[in-house]
Amino acid sequence: MRPSRPTLASLRRDQHGFTLIETLVAMFSAVVVVGALYAILDVSVQQAARVTDVVQATQIGRTTMTKVVGELHSACIASEFVPIQVGSMETTSNSEAKLVFINAYSKEAEISTAYKHEIVWQKSTGLLVNRTYQSNGGTWPKFTFPATKTETRLGEHIWENPVKGKETEIEPMFQYYKYSKEASKLSSETEGLSTLKQIGLETKGAENILTAKGAEEAAAVEINFRQGPVDKNVTEARSTDLKTLVTLSFSVPNAETPIEAKPCE
Repeated sequence: MRPSRPTLASLRRDQHGFTLIETLVAMFSAVVVVGALYAILDVSVQQAARVTDVVQATQIGRTTMTKVVGELHSACIASEFVPIQVGSMETTSNSEAKLVFINAYSKEAEISTAYKHEIVWQKSTGLLVNRTYQSNGGTWPKFTFPATKTETRLGEHIWENPVKGKETEIEPMFQYYKYSKEASKLSSETEGLSTLKQIGLETKGAENILTAKGAEEAAAVEINFRQGPVDKNVTEARSTDLKTLVTLSFSVPNAETPIEAKPCE
């Protein structure tokens, strides 16, 4: 027998489909799936942005640090020369840090021109600039410098680095060290001995300034700052902390007591 075909009237009477409950369950499931996909996408975007900021900050910060270290590596222009100058200071309540030193470059044995540098950081702008004064008199190794200067930007989006474990305290952007009379153990037994001792600065008003005696003894400078990305997000998760110690010497000092080494020996 041939199966009967449904008539148009019977098709009109057939009301099979989704019930209201089934429709609500389907809609709820779709919302959950879409929400989960959006959450995954949002986390991925945030993580990608964080990694990009850290990489960017690291590249910019290392370039800035290299510029400063490169200038300091040319600061010993004569044996027992005093490169670090009076006026150098840590970060102050005026939110400014300054490193003042003299260096020179020459192919000749006797240098004819020297440069005085003021590496200055200001919190209001986040900029690290190099104010350079070219000598206009004197002879090696003693030069005189004019009041006129040229200013170049070394870095931007630079901020103070908080002390590890103490976010309310900050580390000075520039710290100055001299040779101690005897070597001392570092925090880790595997790190060996240190021949350096931090120089105490003189407080004048709101500033902690390196004195003339401190400048004569300054044999090393520690540079410490937090570099943020170009979007100025300087949170710990999106920035990088940089620190390095530059020793001003021609050779490694003898660690045997008593230590009599001076800067640029």
